[in-house]
Amino acid sequence: MAKRKVVNKNSYPNFSGTWRNLHSCLRDQNGFIIRPIVDPDTAEITRYEQLSIKDIPDIVPDKTGRRSASSKKIYSSKLKVQNFDWQGDIFKYCTHCEEQKLLCLSEYTSNNRGYKTCTVKHKDAKKYHLKGFSSQPFCKDCKRKYTNSVGNPARSTEQFIESSSLTRYRNLLPQTLRDTKIHKKFELQKVFDKFSSKCFKCNVSLSPKDRKSYQIDHTLPQSLFWNLNSENCTLLCTDCNQEKSDLWPNMFYSKEELGFLSDKTGISIEILGGNPCISNEYLDFCLSGNFETNLREFYEGKYSRRKNKEKHLKNCDHTIKKLIKKIKAHCDADTASIILTKIEKNVNISHTMEE
Repeated sequence: MAKRKVVNKNSYPNFSGTWRNLHSCLRDQNGFIIRPIVDPDTAEITRYEQLSIKDIPDIVPDKTGRRSASSKKIYSSKLKVQNFDWQGDIFKYCTHCEEQKLLCLSEYTSNNRGYKTCTVKHKDAKKYHLKGFSSQPFCKDCKRKYTNSVGNPARSTEQFIESSSLTRYRNLLPQTLRDTKIHKKFELQKVFDKFSSKCFKCNVSLSPKDRKSYQIDHTLPQSLFWNLNSENCTLLCTDCNQEKSDLWPNMFYSKEELGFLSDKTGISIEILGGNPCISNEYLDFCLSGNFETNLREFYEGKYSRRKNKEKHLKNCDHTIKKLIKKIKAHCDADTASIILTKIEKNVNISHTMEE
């Protein structure tokens, strides 16, 4: 994917001198803090506890005036719990909105890393259209206002069409997935013809001449190494594409829509409606000898632009940790074991393998 020529800086609002509600924590519709509880055996969120408080006054603002709720504070045993198995709709305060209103979690986009205090149950991730199990601290409107409005004008056509979700893995991909001319693997007009020039999700009319109005979506997400080609693409309006993000099709579309999508793309209903899985193309690569070679070159920094070796290694560790999580979550046990053994053998990051 083409690199941006200019590094853009976002001009986020500064609230220094004004009192802000705690963000980075979940709340009920009345503003009471909700804390997610992890099952120690599965490491998944299984329930929520409703606290008897709406604020923790001793959390002081940072230099921009924002007050982020730390895990240590939220999970303090000193806090009184008024409901140990709370059920209900989930809300948050946006860190950027000047007018502080509780917004439903559906008004936020996903954050793979996320805050521990904002992690949700699997069913809630699906309910609120989160690709992971956490959400960004700012709402969709603020993301468009402060992030997209700054970065989008500097993006190339390729960057608009190709997701950046695989950028960090670029040196750990087979050449077919590393190809930067992905936009040439399908004909735009044929995509519009296939979907009758309408967003597949909301049915709004679209035009290939209005580039800001539509997105070519990876039907099966690129985050799981599915390439963008004439079969694996869906025409969506910009808003629907942002909402779908990297979700697996059955987490975004209805059963009826999945049937229509299968007819349009040729992807089987079993795949579209099944569990998220890594592409066979990438698994074949991981099981080949080329994967081990790429791992070594990746850590050696053969294709890296980073000059600081310590930062380069730290970035590599972070990428491998994310790859390991994908392998563990979306591969069968035998395949995962073979690939993880290759990683452990060729990468000197034993601490990564423990997570």
